[in-house]
Amino acid sequence: MLRSPPRGYGGKNAAALVDLSRIVPAPLGLDTIRAEDGGESVSEMSEMARKHLHIGVYIPSPSGAQLLDTACVDILAMMSHQYLSDLAGLPERLTSLAPDVTISYIGAGGTTTTARDDKQEEDPAAAPAADTKSTNTPESNTDLDPVHLTAGMRVQLTHHTSSPAVAPGKLDAVLVPGPDPRDAWTEDSLSWLRAQAAAGGTHILSVCTGIFICGAAGLLGGGEEEEEENNNNNNNNSNSNDNDGGNGDGNGVDGERKTKRKRKVACGPRGSQPELRRLYPGCDFVGDQVRWVRDGNLWSSGGVTNGNDMVAAYCRAESGRFPGPVVEVVLGMADVKGSNRRMPYRKGYGL
Repeated sequence: MLRSPPRGYGGKNAAALVDLSRIVPAPLGLDTIRAEDGGESVSEMSEMARKHLHIGVYIPSPSGAQLLDTACVDILAMMSHQYLSDLAGLPERLTSLAPDVTISYIGAGGTTTTARDDKQEEDPAAAPAADTKSTNTPESNTDLDPVHLTAGMRVQLTHHTSSPAVAPGKLDAVLVPGPDPRDAWTEDSLSWLRAQAAAGGTHILSVCTGIFICGAAGLLGGGEEEEEENNNNNNNNSNSNDNDGGNGDGNGVDGERKTKRKRKVACGPRGSQPELRRLYPGCDFVGDQVRWVRDGNLWSSGGVTNGNDMVAAYCRAESGRFPGPVVEVVLGMADVKGSNRRMPYRKGYGL
């Protein structure tokens, strides 16, 4: 962990602790931000303009999540003004660019379980009756109990999905670390994630098997790409206004409307590609080719530590939230190369 030096160890001596020229590419123009300029004061305007970002880490599974999947959130935390301003040797003109970042750890409530698509096809009579009594309320002492991560670690929840502080539209991004893919999730937990994805300006960052939660929430499309023809003489029960294209009366040229459904693209672990393709045939899975992929506001990575590469790429892409100089300094300190990492995969791409 990077720490500040003991009290009294400052000034130009402290500047030697951080050599920006070694970790930041020259094209960013950081030659104007020197470590010895750390004494510069920040203008009132810079202080007022600092962005405030709210990141949610979503762990709705009864089994918890993978520790290394979850750990990539620390890259986002390192981008924060709170973190960087506490490090000696970084110039104030750099740290003042960093946003304030709040990270919330969010658990699911409700008791009506919704299994993955293959489990939903089982005989309902063979399944035990669902317990309709919910013990997960915001006032419950157990509502914010710690959730388990692998390696025997636990993380303290800060919010429940019913909390107004993490309601759809309140978060800038939702990180979904991978659970046991055999888990089932409550309908409330899935609808919360679905609403977050539909909220403008909120990105979903799925790591490893977190893609199974995204799929169960309906974020991976509903079926195969198809072309439909709706004539005046059939499909009378369809809503003529719920399509794109056409002239507003539900009909295209010669009384026909052709609609092509856009296929989703997602990553997921390499070993899970066959299962993911079976469960969600309307999505193109590329986890056996790339470390991460972006499709709109859904970012998804391959297995485990590929989440680091994805988060690095996310921060670089979101320059309006994470200024470029801050991003490159942090990625240099964390030694996360992002899309430049040379491994068997090709470089990640976005759509």
